[in-house]
Amino acid sequence: MLAEEEVRIESGCDTCHASGSFLRPFSESQGGFQLQNGDRSRTPTAAGAGCCLFKHVWAEDGKPVLDRCAAYDFVPQTCTIALDDGIGTTAIGSYTWIGDDSHPAVHSSASAIAKQLVREHLPGLAGDELRRKELEVEKSV
Repeated sequence: MLAEEEVRIESGCDTCHASGSFLRPFSESQGGFQLQNGDRSRTPTAAGAGCCLFKHVWAEDGKPVLDRCAAYDFVPQTCTIALDDGIGTTAIGSYTWIGDDSHPAVHSSASAIAKQLVREHLPGLAGDELRRKELEVEKSV
């Protein structure tokens, strides 16, 4: 049974979502308030970093839950990229880019993203061709 509670997310930040406030439902089965990627958290950023001085919640599955998901100074960006294997096959890949956070350890790695995208979407490549394609994609990320 779902509780009839809601949380109001106040936001004056264009990056977080449009200015204003948003109601988010509470789900007992999920164990918390059901937010949307990019909602402002209650956690302030370090030393005035970020777009609105508060961290933004983000979950890879697109279903962040208050106090149980990652929070970043800026809203991570979801990007798409076309991958061409050079022999006529094109695949569209997507990735999440995290940058400019006050904690550099959470920043995205172009190299790691390129490796994942090439291996996931162009599985037939091997050896030198695989590495060449990873470097090519890394420059595009």
